[in-house]
Amino acid sequence: LETQIFALDLEALNGNVSPFLPAVHSDHRTQELVAANVLHLLRGSYLWSRDENRPLQDPLSFRTASHVLAVAFDEDHELERRLLAQINSSDDNPAVISGVHPDADAPGQVNAYYVGPVAVKNPCGPESASQVSGAVIPTGNFEPLRWVVSLQATGIALSHVSRAAAERITRLDAPEFTKLSRFLTPDEKTTLAFSAIQKTYAALDAEIQALSGPVSTNTVPLAGDIEDTATNSVLAATHLQRIEIGRAS
Repeated sequence: LETQIFALDLEALNGNVSPFLPAVHSDHRTQELVAANVLHLLRGSYLWSRDENRPLQDPLSFRTASHVLAVAFDEDHELERRLLAQINSSDDNPAVISGVHPDADAPGQVNAYYVGPVAVKNPCGPESASQVSGAVIPTGNFEPLRWVVSLQATGIALSHVSRAAAERITRLDAPEFTKLSRFLTPDEKTTLAFSAIQKTYAALDAEIQALSGPVSTNTVPLAGDIEDTATNSVLAATHLQRIEIGRAS
């Protein structure tokens, strides 16, 4: 959707297709794909016809669109990858691990985490006892920082998408870029036409910029100073959710 909207923006500006041509892209796969999609969406557009009045270069919010969108897509993909890894791994503390034994030369502190073999009975089966060994080991596997950092990175990337979109809308209201009347009004002296729309997207962008700030280090020690670090994972996720809602609006 973001790429489709951008293609419309470029047409409205009478912009340049040059930043999206395959020859100018370095080896960044997602960026190349976004640029190729922009060109695909613009097939048959008047932008492919030579226009002597078309400026040589467009504002950066137009020229770097494939770069900015690619970063957002990459961060979203990385977040998904890390969340899947977290969901499919154990975050138990302590970790209860069955069927393991300490090394023969394990020190006393390590041996203290292991139990067995001990006789246990299966409450759901025959009453015969079996020998079970295992370990109960305190861990930090609950630490969510890896995916929380990705949450925040995704929010930052989307804040750049939002800011660029806001800048493009503003440029499309400006006669020096579109060669149309200011705010697309039929009478610049008596009406403001689309100028009021600027307040809406400016407010949405301001909220997104505020929500994109990292929150994972804004913590205080808890539990008698034992829990002296945290990630504010719920707050980070809530911020990203609100950014997505604001972007969709």
